[in-house]
Amino acid sequence: MGRERCDNGLMRNVGDRLREIRKVKGYPQEKVMFNTRIKISRHERGVANVTLTILSVLCKYYGVTLEEFFRGIDID
Repeated sequence: MGRERCDNGLMRNVGDRLREIRKVKGYPQEKVMFNTRIKISRHERGVANVTLTILSVLCKYYGVTLEEFFRGIDID
C-alpha cells in the first residue's frame, strides 16, 4: 500500500473553519468533546485529518450543512 496523501494547507483550512464555527456558537472545546465524543483539538489545529463521518457529526452538532461548511473553505 502507498503512503496516505495529505494536504496540510487544506487540513489547516478545515481546522480553522471548525474552530470558527465552534467559537461563533460559543461552545468551548470541552463541551463539544463531551457531547460528540470527538476530540476536536487536533482537528482544529489541522494536524489530524478529518474524516467525512467526523465532519458530518460536527456539522450536525453545530447546526450547519456540509455545503455551508465548505462554503467557508479555501480549497486552492
